[in-house]
Amino acid sequence: MRVISKVLKGIYVVYAGIVWLAIMLVILLPIVAVSFLGKVRGGNLVFYFLRFWAHVWFPAVGIFVSRKWKTPEPRSPVFTSPTTPATWMRPSP
Repeated sequence: MRVISKVLKGIYVVYAGIVWLAIMLVILLPIVAVSFLGKVRGGNLVFYFLRFWAHVWFPAVGIFVSRKWKTPEPRSPVFTSPTTPATWMRPSP
């Protein structure tokens, strides 16, 4: 049983590597192309391409992600600003 498990793990690792490489090679040229559009626009498009890659690759290798909230999903994001007492004592500019 241990030998079968090791063989299956090896096959899975090779499969996952091939799928990762194939998807990455498909989106590599568009990422290089949009990187010339500037820091903001190009960066946003690169982010979308990588997000697409993640949404394709994870299910392809058997990793399914779901968001589960213990409380109702917040309607708007909550922003917190960490401060320390030292920042309170600085003179305002």
